[in-house]
Amino acid sequence: MPRPVPATVKGWLAIALTWNAGFVDAVGYLILLHIYTAHMSGNSVALGIQIADVNGYTIFEKCWPIVTFVVGLILCSLINAAGERRHLRKVSSITLGLEALLLAAFMALTPLLVGPRGLKTQPFYIFLLLVPLLTLAMGLQTSTLNRVGGLTLYTTYVTGTLAKFADGIAEYLTWVYEKTRGRSRHRKLQVVRVSTRQKALRESSLMAGLWLGYIAGAVSGTLVRRMWRSTALVLPFVLLIFLIIVDQYRPIAPPSQKVQKKETPSPETAG
Repeated sequence: MPRPVPATVKGWLAIALTWNAGFVDAVGYLILLHIYTAHMSGNSVALGIQIADVNGYTIFEKCWPIVTFVVGLILCSLINAAGERRHLRKVSSITLGLEALLLAAFMALTPLLVGPRGLKTQPFYIFLLLVPLLTLAMGLQTSTLNRVGGLTLYTTYVTGTLAKFADGIAEYLTWVYEKTRGRSRHRKLQVVRVSTRQKALRESSLMAGLWLGYIAGAVSGTLVRRMWRSTALVLPFVLLIFLIIVDQYRPIAPPSQKVQKKETPSPETAG
């Protein structure tokens, strides 16, 4: 039975998926009328503004990505739950494969359905068709790899990531203060040397990596989109294929090993 990916490697894979989300979010934003395909906080604010303005057409336009993103989340959770029941160790290949198919469909359909002047000049049903291809993909990715060791993380948005980064830094600084308060310079240098073993600092470093990965993905997506237009998503597609191959040899997110507790017989049933 293949061993799962170690936690350290899984952290790097999470950063790669965060880069993937930033890339797809940027390309989707540029093509789909400034709709975010992974950043639902931004879409929710835009939806609230349109509700306040009582703009019925635009309300639906801003609501549609949120609904389809949530459908992707639910679908991924159902796949993961089925994988748990069947003890499938390579269930991530299913969700990542579906995500890759959705990106491929977007690359194939966009040149056919979106004219040279952009989506704004096309019928509304084309918008309704193209948006879910990316929002469903991002919803599927969100729950595919959301645990590294004992840490919960999400690879498609960064608000919670920044909050966890700040919490970890605060915890680390508190630890440093408690270990060095009133101590000698030698003791302080010792604390600095062992800091890399401190859990809060390691987790904060991972959170920083996720944030930087998202930014790098958005920069990459914007630049490659200018050259390759919708086919820019071939880079995230290739990354997903690579992760599927990795999952086949070393499962990325195998089902949790549930400890079966032996039932202790009650006094009434004992003997």
